[in-house]
Amino acid sequence: MASVAVIFGGMSGFVSALFALIAFDAGWIFALGLWSATGVAMSLSLIGLAMSARRPEPELQAEHA
Repeated sequence: MASVAVIFGGMSGFVSALFALIAFDAGWIFALGLWSATGVAMSLSLIGLAMSARRPEPELQAEHA
């Protein structure tokens, strides 16, 4: 899951940097910083979301006897 999150984070960072360059006429350094910041934030949030998934509670064997 981590590799998928990193790929998705990089793609979303690229799209946000491209949008900043075209729509807001941002500089190259700002766009590269936005790319890396958005990619890292998206990757960490997706990894955190995947790690916080609810795990089923263990069942006791006595309940099924």
